[in-house]
Amino acid sequence: MNDYVSTFCFLIPGLLLLLLGFYSYKIFYGVNVLISFPIHQRETAVYIKKAGKYSIAIVGAGAIIKFPLKILSLTDGQNINAYKIFPQHKSIKNGQISVTYCQFSVIIPGEYLISVGEESKIVIKPFTIGFASDMVIDDIAPTNLKIMIKEYSSPINYLLMLIGFIIGPMMMLVGVSFLLLNHGIIEHSETKITTVVKYSY
Repeated sequence: MNDYVSTFCFLIPGLLLLLLGFYSYKIFYGVNVLISFPIHQRETAVYIKKAGKYSIAIVGAGAIIKFPLKILSLTDGQNINAYKIFPQHKSIKNGQISVTYCQFSVIIPGEYLISVGEESKIVIKPFTIGFASDMVIDDIAPTNLKIMIKEYSSPINYLLMLIGFIIGPMMMLVGVSFLLLNHGIIEHSETKITTVVKYSY
């Protein structure tokens, strides 16, 4: 009886964690995109309808080392501070890889101007498998890089997603192992092996 309790103590919480992972994934990556534009366009205006937090992602990059940009409110002429997000997290949508770089807050809804600094001052890491050294944007075709403005999603949801997808299946695997032990499947295999060893002598 205690073995069955142990099974459900791992199996049920593991399943719940896995469901939490899927739910957090939907929240974290299901945010609305306001606008996206190629970097060589240098600047664009976007109308933000409601106050709140928003984030800026770079499409086509693996990691952002240095990316000068400026956010100006066209409503009152105030500069908006942007804060780097750590750790930077990647996402894939419609076959495109993007890296979320920074976040900013909007208090007054209205039109905002997003401006990019000189391309020579932008340093990124391309998306590669394994080691990649820092390189200036000129080493990558500018047409492959875009800026994406989207609604902000808390890193807590990202953390919960990782916990759900990593720990959840591990706990379920332990629960299934206990279940197999309860039904004698693993024990039967061990007995069979022992018998073969005895006959070999």
